[in-house]
Amino acid sequence: MFNLHRVPLLTTTAALVIALVVRMSSVLVRDMLVLPDSVTGAQSTSCTNATFAVKLRNCTFESGVTSWGNLIEVGTPPQRLCLVPSTVLNSTLVSQESLCLVSQTLEAHKCEALRGGFFNENSSSTWTDVSLVKYNDTRSNPTWEHFNPPGFTKVGYDKIVFPNTDPPVDLYGAGIALNQYGNNSNAGMIGLGINSVFLNDAVRQGRAGSKSWSLDSGSNSLVKPREGEMVIGGYNSARTDGSFSWSNVSNMAGDRPCPLRTRITEMSVTLGDGSIVPIISSAETAEACIEPYDNLFRFTPGMLFNWKSITKFNETLLQVYTSETANNNLSFTELGLPYDSAKVDDNWQLSITLDNGYKTTLPSFELQRPLLGFDNFGNKDAVPGITNLQILNVPTGEGEVPTLGKIFLSRSYLAVNYETSQFGLALAAIDPATDKYVSFPSKACSSNSSSPDPNAPNDSSSSSSDSKPPLGAIIGGSVGGFVLLIVLVIAAIFCVRKRRRERRKREASQSFGFGGIRRPSERATYAPETWPRHGRNNSFMSGERDSPRTAYSDMGTPGSGHTGWPPGAGRPLYEVPG
Repeated sequence: MFNLHRVPLLTTTAALVIALVVRMSSVLVRDMLVLPDSVTGAQSTSCTNATFAVKLRNCTFESGVTSWGNLIEVGTPPQRLCLVPSTVLNSTLVSQESLCLVSQTLEAHKCEALRGGFFNENSSSTWTDVSLVKYNDTRSNPTWEHFNPPGFTKVGYDKIVFPNTDPPVDLYGAGIALNQYGNNSNAGMIGLGINSVFLNDAVRQGRAGSKSWSLDSGSNSLVKPREGEMVIGGYNSARTDGSFSWSNVSNMAGDRPCPLRTRITEMSVTLGDGSIVPIISSAETAEACIEPYDNLFRFTPGMLFNWKSITKFNETLLQVYTSETANNNLSFTELGLPYDSAKVDDNWQLSITLDNGYKTTLPSFELQRPLLGFDNFGNKDAVPGITNLQILNVPTGEGEVPTLGKIFLSRSYLAVNYETSQFGLALAAIDPATDKYVSFPSKACSSNSSSPDPNAPNDSSSSSSDSKPPLGAIIGGSVGGFVLLIVLVIAAIFCVRKRRRERRKREASQSFGFGGIRRPSERATYAPETWPRHGRNNSFMSGERDSPRTAYSDMGTPGSGHTGWPPGAGRPLYEVPG
């Protein structure tokens, strides 16, 4: 005889199955609409060969002022800035107009050109302040703190867009430090230090496959000028002319913290008559720091003294930087060695060899430039009759190391792979061919964690979006799996109910007496059409839903009244500069 106690059991089983289906379907839908890892806060575990390239060139602001660097737009509505690649910082540093208001020597347009533009966080609807003591991921900036203590005074999150990439690359919730007080010659920077916030954001949001970058600094020479390029996630093999020479990334020890520390084993100058004169002796070596943020070479006192003696430098010409009559009231950034243009030898060449075997020779058209400064309108102008040699006229301090800056890199291609803790130098191609971007694989996704082989990394000539699975395939696979799961569950329920009906028939047939007459005492009491049916109000279906969260619910100190973040931004766990 059929047992009525089995009815709740069937109801419960079906409800559990339906609840399981709903739960799995919600996971599938979530996967279909998955947000970038930097928004959800999860660390990316997918492997990609994505790279993207940003041009290095002059940026023009609304005021008409130009500055050199990577053009980016920050905030909503976008504010245009021109930031310089730098290993000085792990943080992305943007300048504020307060830096110019406290200056007694720089007019507004001069300051804007030197700073690479200004950012006003109060004009951005997507900016969120973050307390310096409540951020969720510390990123110290040892080099900045070494030269400009005590560091930053304000940090936060906002959107960063590179408008000149194809297609444009955007990073949501990027950590940004505001430079409110500091040296008036410091431009805004894209921090590319060992613990770069920018690189971490790019990897977690799928814009780059690894924490690596490369740089062709380009050239501002009058003879062979060319645009530079920064690549995130790999390098552009078309801009190299030969193989890389690799070195280990520094542990940031020493008087000047520097991740790209190297050692100079040979340095000499070739004069106009063809004679080669050493700047350091053959028995001497000198540690040095490769830093793309610095424009000029910076020599030790002994190296600078030897250079001046060999080239017969006239010390009185240094007055051009302090005399408004001599310099036409121009303002300068880094001060090189000024020579009389009528007397300077325009055939000088500087050769440098490093301990990893890399050797480069800088021709005279890279070493010698017109002496350029900024006028009151922020435009560049030249001081007539003066040639500026690209060596800082002030030597390193006690214990400091020489700097190989952007002039050194004008003939060199730099690649940095923090995944393997190595950086490499190759000769830069003066006339690059068609771009060919090559990715450095992530260490977590590579079975071989040895030193990178730039001759056999992943080819990534297409844009970063090409290396991702197609969205249609993701959605199709998710929907197909969901439908298949529903079909299997329905089939299982049908089979269970069919077996139960057959069992009830057998029990009913066994309850009849001889002759086929039912015994009155054993009258059937079940009525299938009255069984409880499972509907939307079933208790198993009324699980608690996730409560809506703001885009900054885990920040600790979210900004109030914030409505400008993109819809569906999720709940981020951002990285903030420290």
